[in-house]
Amino acid sequence: MIEDLKVPLLMRRENQAPIGLTSVGNLLAEAKAAGLNATVVLYPDDHNATQALMRRSHDVRASLRTLDLSVKALTAGYRFDDGQAEAKIAAMMRAVQCLQREIDLLSEVLKPE
Repeated sequence: MIEDLKVPLLMRRENQAPIGLTSVGNLLAEAKAAGLNATVVLYPDDHNATQALMRRSHDVRASLRTLDLSVKALTAGYRFDDGQAEAKIAAMMRAVQCLQREIDLLSEVLKPE
């Protein structure tokens, strides 16, 4: 099961721990006994997964930068009525979509049991 892991795996309960990773199950059980909620995120430790994480980090930062520049442009009076308006609106839409994907994952991590 662990060898086949292709996407992040979120675990909150002892019985969700993959076979062979008893320490994860123990951690979740100990946290619960201590009155804590814990979420463990496992993801593959290979070149492709590392590249994907780096790309996601880059995309999130670029999305934030795009939206920040958009707010500054709107504050300065930009009205999206020039030849670049369509491309700028499309860039903002992509930024929102990127951030929405990351928020969905973060929401799963932060969701109570």
